[in-house]
Amino acid sequence: MPWRRRKSNAVLWLIILILLGLVAFAYRAELSGYFAKIKNYFSSPAEKKNQTIEQPSEYSLAKFPKDNLKEKELDINGDGHNEIFLTSFAAKKPYAVLADARDRTKGLSEIFDFSVSAAEYDFTSEETPEVSDLQDLNSDGEREIIIDLKSYGAYTGTFGILSFASGKINWVTLKEKNGSMRPAVFQDGASVRNAEVFRVMEEAGKKVILDLDGYTDIEGRWSWEGAVYVWDGKNYAYNSALTDKFLKEIPHP
Repeated sequence: MPWRRRKSNAVLWLIILILLGLVAFAYRAELSGYFAKIKNYFSSPAEKKNQTIEQPSEYSLAKFPKDNLKEKELDINGDGHNEIFLTSFAAKKPYAVLADARDRTKGLSEIFDFSVSAAEYDFTSEETPEVSDLQDLNSDGEREIIIDLKSYGAYTGTFGILSFASGKINWVTLKEKNGSMRPAVFQDGASVRNAEVFRVMEEAGKKVILDLDGYTDIEGRWSWEGAVYVWDGKNYAYNSALTDKFLKEIPHP
């Protein structure tokens, strides 16, 4: 009958249209993925950088030892927002970490283990280190941290200088006269016959680091040796002229 034939043809065309729609959808999806790959291939380095997974901006404080905890609020970069420098003393080892003063659960640095980092310099902290001072030693706008390491000799204490950059606390390093490098760790103190002098001073508009040793002979006359370091654009380096100048001018304790 004619009406049945027309109905059968309509159903057939409907099925054909549905199949064509599915094919077109699949083809469009394939093209979309293909052109996305082409766009990624020809994108600029800056665009590719933006496509990478963001690196975490926080460091976990969960593993930081809390034994004998001390803290100091300070503004390292002079932006008006304080950071918190936390130090602790656990299992006879000193540690440090920098945290955000506005969110104390947010760490700004990795955990710094003094005992591992100072393996090349012989000192042993007896209690929790404390911040002694902040000084911008190389005029870059970032302040270095002078810290009392709480390591004691017969008449001296021990101090160190730390820097903070790229989420890490590290020793400031000094370049010696012979070109070797060492961490900025110093003794300071005096007895009747001996002296160790660590100072940060200003000379000709620059910060200089003094590390001088003095001793007396049997007649009580003082003799001095040591080094003065100044930022030379790359390193805190031994400076011969300033060393000679301060060795001549320094009085006895």
